[in-house]
Amino acid sequence: MKFFTKFFLLLFAFYFFLFGGLFFYVRNYSVNLTKIQTENMLHSLTSVSASAYLSFIEAIKVRTVDWASDGKIKKLTEEIVKSGSEDAVAELSDYLKKEKILYDPSVKIIDILDKNGVVIASSRQDRIGLDEGLEEIRNKSLRYNEAIRSESKEVFVTSATVIEQDEYLESMIRTTTRLFVLNPENGNEEPIDAIMLMHFAKSNDLANVLFGGENDSPLNFYKTAEIYMVNRDRLFVSDSRFVRDAFLKLHNETELVIDCFDNAKEGVKEYVNYFGEKVFGSSSCLQEDGLVIIAETQLMEIANVLKGAGGNIFGSISVALFVAIGGSLLLAKNFYRRLNLIAIKAKEIADNNFNIRFPVEAKDELGNISFAFNNMLEGVEVIKQDLKEKESHFTKLVLSLEKELREKIEVFEKIKKEQDDVLKTRTAVMEEKIKELEMFKKLSFGRELRILELKKEVESLKNKFNQ
Repeated sequence: MKFFTKFFLLLFAFYFFLFGGLFFYVRNYSVNLTKIQTENMLHSLTSVSASAYLSFIEAIKVRTVDWASDGKIKKLTEEIVKSGSEDAVAELSDYLKKEKILYDPSVKIIDILDKNGVVIASSRQDRIGLDEGLEEIRNKSLRYNEAIRSESKEVFVTSATVIEQDEYLESMIRTTTRLFVLNPENGNEEPIDAIMLMHFAKSNDLANVLFGGENDSPLNFYKTAEIYMVNRDRLFVSDSRFVRDAFLKLHNETELVIDCFDNAKEGVKEYVNYFGEKVFGSSSCLQEDGLVIIAETQLMEIANVLKGAGGNIFGSISVALFVAIGGSLLLAKNFYRRLNLIAIKAKEIADNNFNIRFPVEAKDELGNISFAFNNMLEGVEVIKQDLKEKESHFTKLVLSLEKELREKIEVFEKIKKEQDDVLKTRTAVMEEKIKELEMFKKLSFGRELRILELKKEVESLKNKFNQ
């Protein structure tokens, strides 16, 4: 496998794991960021809606206090409480119906209740004599007992809980406040045993408070998002974006509702909503009013947003990956070409070609390597020249020594020849001497034998003579 192929595979693996890790990191970061943004949006929406609701209720309280401060209402009510005058009842009822109620179209009914909760005057004649105290016990639709015990001009509000056919054909917000009259003796306002009960038909206004207007609501960014209000009985007390006629008919027993009313907890969590869809929601509890405001959006829509974002991230990272690999390959190709050229030149050096030079194309690491090789080759040339000079000198020295040695060998051979001649001459003399010695030895040996023979003959003659 060539170096370039190995480099390409290594580079591809590096970028693949780098951009793969980057993709999962960015994707998870985007998921968490989207969830956090959605959580913040829903939490902010419920908080703003709760604040807007409280401001809305506060405006109703202000209107209630304002109307409860009407001098004519207080005077006629005091007269009714003290004497039970039917004329005062008729005059007050007529005043409430024909003059007072016309100032605010959202006020549908104004009742004056005695200390027992019975209507003693009303803008509607047919309501006189009704026991609203009993209504409070049965429907929890007003806070009569709190108002009648109050020692200040405090207003008690009851949000819509039921639709009472004897009152109006839509849900209403009810306010109760105790009436106070001026005591001429001390100049102080003192409470009387009567309260004002006002019925506000503000369903549309309440919906605008929750939704923040059709065009400006953050819910418009989510097709499945909605915000609604639920009471202690787990019933809708506002409209639903997806279910018609939800008001006081649609039951809601989701986790956020249970947390609010049973555990006094607000929160942001994933759960299954009132029609079985998995949602991401936030709650804001209004414990005093017995309400919880919930804003939620389906997880599927968030998942689709994340899926789209993930696709965009994947596409962007893929393009970045190919651009990075392409750019790196272009750089690597130039790098490989220069590196391959260095390898070719190095092979020529291995073949004892020291006359080549490496091209220096850039002032980088490869350029430094080429420059170093060139310096090395120039050093080799200097060494080669020096070796040639020394070789020539040693050659001359060897030839001189060879000539001197040859002359000495000739002298030695001459001496050897002379010595050989002397040795031959002396050898010949010695051989002659040896021959003479041999002849002498032979002659001496024959003489001795003859003497012995003669001795034997003498002995023989002596023996013969003796005989």
